Amino acid sequence: MKRLCILLEVFLLAFAVACQPQSPPIESLLITTDVFPSGWLADAEGPQPSPSAPFGGIRSIERTLLFFQSTTGSAFEEIERFRNHEETKQEFLYQKTILFKEDKDEGPYIIPDELPYQSSIAEQYYFSCVRPSYYPYPYLGCFYLAQYGPYIVKFHIGWNLDAMGADKLEKILRTIDEKMAPYTQ
Repeated sequence: MKRLCILLEVFLLAFAVACQPQSPPIESLLITTDVFPSGWLADAEGPQPSPSAPFGGIRSIERTLLFFQSTTGSAFEEIERFRNHEETKQEFLYQKTILFKEDKDEGPYIIPDELPYQSSIAEQYYFSCVRPSYYPYPYLGCFYLAQYGPYIVKFHIGWNLDAMGADKLEKILRTIDEKMAPYTQ
C-alpha cells in the first residue's frame, strides 16, 4: 500500500510539472518595427541579452533587450522574466523608484495631456514622460514600466512629438499589452 501511495505521489507530481505552462522564447515577446511609423528600424544585431542591474535588485531568470531608431528618435524595449509572481511585484516597485527618479537636467516626470495611456491588462504599470531641458520642445522622453505575471517590461522612447504623434505611441503601448496579456495572473 505504501508503494502504491508513493507511485501515486510521483505520478501526481509529474502530472503537475507537465501541466505547467511553458514560457515562450523571451525574444518572441518583443515588439517589432511594424508597430512604429515608417522609417523606424530595429538594431541590426537583433535582440540582445540585457546587462545585469548594477545596483542589485532581484535577479531575473532571463532577459532580453532590443533597440529601435529613426531619424527623429530612438527607443528600446527590455523584457525580464522572474521565478515567481512575488519577486516580480517586488522588482517592479524597486525599478519604479529607480527609473522615475527626478533629475535636475531632465525636469519633472509628467503625463502629457496628449498621452493619457492607461493599461487595462498589466497587473501594475507606470507611464510618464519628461521634456528634457537639453532638447527643445517638442522632444519628449517617455518610459513605460509594466508587470505581466512573471514578466517586467520596460519601454523607453525619446522622439520629436511633431514627427510621430501621440496616437502612434499609444499604438506601441497597446501592442505591448496585447503581446503580454496571456501572461497576466
